[in-house]
Amino acid sequence: CHGLHWSDYDWPRWAEQVNQDVTESMARAQAITAPSRWVAAAITRGMLRRPQVVYHGVDAHEWHPGQSQGFVLWNKARADAVSDPSPVQALARRMPDVGFVSTIGMPADNVQVVGVIPLPQMKPIIQAAGVYLATARETFGIGTLEALACGVPVAAFPVRGPLDVVTDRAVGVLDEDLRSAALRALDLD
Repeated sequence: CHGLHWSDYDWPRWAEQVNQDVTESMARAQAITAPSRWVAAAITRGMLRRPQVVYHGVDAHEWHPGQSQGFVLWNKARADAVSDPSPVQALARRMPDVGFVSTIGMPADNVQVVGVIPLPQMKPIIQAAGVYLATARETFGIGTLEALACGVPVAAFPVRGPLDVVTDRAVGVLDEDLRSAALRALDLD
């Protein structure tokens, strides 16, 4: 279970039905798995059940470092309350001399929007990133794993699923201003 659609976000009406269906399934289940400690804690709190955390993974043999082109990458397949491109847009405005590549959002002088593209086309972009920007309030973060498998440093907000993956000062920065984190990872600070 990746969790439910949180009520503090403005989801369409269908999300309520999804939440009800998922809750009923978990109530009947003999076992529940969750992709992060954060999701497991929410299920435990809300259902009084103890899910087993089973992290996502990527095949390390399929991912390898590329030649860094020094840009900051934000890579999500949709824009909604969880996957919001506005943090990358705001960061790009504050860092006009740094290049950004994003799958969605608004193009700018220093922001290239490549669109949502198939993984074989996205992989070389991930491999060429200087920093992977993980701002989404998500349950885990496959994109974060893909970047790390390529040796790309990750700058992540200290929220939810990424906390299970990104280790402060080892592969990412969790506690500081995101601008400083990106600058430091790009050796521009």
